[in-house]
Amino acid sequence: HAEYYSALSDSGALSCMHCPRGAVCGDSQVCALHDDSKECAAANSSTRAIEGVWERTGTNGEGPYMLTSCKEGAYIHSPTPEAQECVTCSSRHYVLGSDLGPCRLCPPGLRCY
Repeated sequence: HAEYYSALSDSGALSCMHCPRGAVCGDSQVCALHDDSKECAAANSSTRAIEGVWERTGTNGEGPYMLTSCKEGAYIHSPTPEAQECVTCSSRHYVLGSDLGPCRLCPPGLRCY
């Protein structure tokens, strides 16, 4: 199924993992992690990378994916493994680092982007 990807446990057992929200390719529901490309099909037969840095976990480096960082101005929202995604702050809000969310309102007198 396109909404899953495979991962190995530390003991070597193969599992089908539900695709995290941040790695689902738009309306197609294809998981950008299913073939380790971390890309989604885009217009004109091109591809686009999913947001954030995704790394495999586990001692063998073939375990489930974990979202490890997001672009500047976004943070990691990860209440469950299936809900991992980068959330971009809206205007007049800021975040100090991708692991320091949620976004905070910009203090009076300062300009936040």
